[in-house]
Amino acid sequence: MSITHGTFRTLVWSPLFALAAIPWLVGVSGHAQAQTVSETASISGLEAKFVDVQGIKTRYYEKGQGEPFLLLHGGGFGSSNGNSANMWSKNIPGLSERFRVFAVDKLAAGMTDNPPDDKDYNLQGEVEHMYQFIQTMQLGQVHLVGQSRGAGLAWLLAMKYPEVVKTLVLVDSATASPVVGVSKHNLLMAQCPEDLAERMRCEMRVLSYEPNFGSTWDDEYYAAALSMVNLPKQQATRAKLAAGAGEPLRSEWTEWKKRLHERLRSEAVLPMPVLLYWGTNDPQAPAAGEGMAFLDVLAEQHPKVRMIIVNEAGHFHFREYPEEFNHNVIAFTDYWNRQPTARTAEGSHSQTVSDTGSVGGLEAKFAYVQGVKTRYYEEGGGGAAAAVTRRGTRRFQWKQCQRLEQEHPRAERAVPRLRGGQARRRDDGQPAG
Repeated sequence: MSITHGTFRTLVWSPLFALAAIPWLVGVSGHAQAQTVSETASISGLEAKFVDVQGIKTRYYEKGQGEPFLLLHGGGFGSSNGNSANMWSKNIPGLSERFRVFAVDKLAAGMTDNPPDDKDYNLQGEVEHMYQFIQTMQLGQVHLVGQSRGAGLAWLLAMKYPEVVKTLVLVDSATASPVVGVSKHNLLMAQCPEDLAERMRCEMRVLSYEPNFGSTWDDEYYAAALSMVNLPKQQATRAKLAAGAGEPLRSEWTEWKKRLHERLRSEAVLPMPVLLYWGTNDPQAPAAGEGMAFLDVLAEQHPKVRMIIVNEAGHFHFREYPEEFNHNVIAFTDYWNRQPTARTAEGSHSQTVSDTGSVGGLEAKFAYVQGVKTRYYEEGGGGAAAAVTRRGTRRFQWKQCQRLEQEHPRAERAVPRLRGGQARRRDDGQPAG
């Protein structure tokens, strides 16, 4: 199934609405503080850049060296909570120690330009824009991470352009997952005030795990988000949507998603390793509902799918527990980087087996244990050696060997010196007497 999208026409860069030296009054914990926002709305000591992506001025962060690692934030067109690449500010520094990290403002989000064609105000338009960003930056294959609606974008990008996605991480996404029940998020949001600044803070509180709320967001984040929500281009986005931009694909998304899920159940559409990463306490897409339902969609045809569920974690658990998130995502990508790109089909190739049956670049050894020829691997200088005998798998520890020798003076003749290498042997292969 192909993704329908419009061709992006060349567009002269729209003016950058200067944000420098603009004080925004942001209240946190009942206190109001004026925050000065830079003209790039950068936060956390990071510095945003801009690049022309087929005529669309696109804001992004870049940090680190290594394999390209692309982060996609959530939030829909005209969102009131100021979603942008700033969402990843707690993760970029840690991830950049291992990867060349990019965090991008999606199409029409943050300070990235609106699409030149009104029909691209939908996920299909976002997919094409992000693919063109990858091409413009000459990234080749990327490790792709998307959260919420950004995970929907990442998922569709991986389906349409699998050749550019090396690994895929999808985080707490009602957009990508099947609809399960009624979203608590919508019910809770109905209680939030209409004032834009207060509503933004209210929504972040609703979506966060409450005990983590105070450490997840700060004045600097709110000030930058509020400044971007008030940009004229964002007001233009809301007006465009009200006039029907992005239709009919925008309103047909739920039905179209059902067809994509049916395809995922019956075909191996995603060849890359996939990690589903969900928070138990997410009111918008809880792990027990949408998370497990999406795993069920993928599991049958996609053997490289894994899932992590985080307890006491909300919609933004990557900000609530940034070090844990970074560690798990790095471990996931590193593991699959070490695996062969394709597994040999059973019976398709003959395999040569060594005399010792060794695998994994290891070399098995043999020793006699009380007359029983015992095969084992030995690596390193301490710890435990794993041995396989006709009596099953056993573990030998150095202290056990020492105790046996003390209790039985002739144990030296019965037990190989595992501490110091192979046992002494006679020429006939039996233990030396």
